[in-house]
Amino acid sequence: MRTVDALKRHGSALARKRLIGLHSWERNLAVGGALGSGKSEWLLNLAHTFLQMGEGVRIADVDITNPYFCVRERAEALRAEGFQVITSPGDARWGDAPALSPEVPRSIGGTDRLFLDVGGDARGGMALTQFAPLLEKEGITFLLVVNSFRPQTNTLQKIAVLHADLEMVTGLRITGLLSNAHCLGETTMEDVAKGIDLAKEASETLRIPLLYAGVAETLWCAVVGSSEERATLAGVPLWPLKRRILLPWERGVVDA
Repeated sequence: MRTVDALKRHGSALARKRLIGLHSWERNLAVGGALGSGKSEWLLNLAHTFLQMGEGVRIADVDITNPYFCVRERAEALRAEGFQVITSPGDARWGDAPALSPEVPRSIGGTDRLFLDVGGDARGGMALTQFAPLLEKEGITFLLVVNSFRPQTNTLQKIAVLHADLEMVTGLRITGLLSNAHCLGETTMEDVAKGIDLAKEASETLRIPLLYAGVAETLWCAVVGSSEERATLAGVPLWPLKRRILLPWERGVVDA
């Protein structure tokens, strides 16, 4: 017999699958944003949902700015879950400027979905520059995380600057926005609502669709549950965001 918490987690997993169906997706996907905005969390949440839907999923670590709090830290655990994970060869993945694996370009035109975990800010997008022509040819969904609690994206002007810089550096067009207002465990629905207001303003100004607003899975279960009426806020679908990148002192305490 399932516990109440297990039933709620099952409900949030079903919700993620339903939310994926609201949009069309290219075979290749990248998530950019400010450092610490939740890019890797979003990337892993989206990738995990496609995996649960029975698709083959590859995750490529192309973060050349920060070797910590990114996909390479969880590579072995992700492989155990069924993902194919591409990281820099050997010890190079822990270097200050890790080399990109030659498997990345070979995977761009493959049959599996390819998720590209890029570094923070515009500098992090530099890793995509060399793949831009191939990504344009094969198609890419390029998402920008708008986190109203990060100083780099807490105003419309700063969001517009980051958007322009990312597109200039990568040579790729950003196709969607994700709202991710959070203060870790202190986040409230009021915080989420304020984040949505800023993200919607950015969406209208930049003429880029706002796909989802992230809500911590525990908060989503408490507020939304199985109610379709509460599954959106200000017209924006609420995504139950499951924590998958943990702080060092949380590992072994929080279910990854």
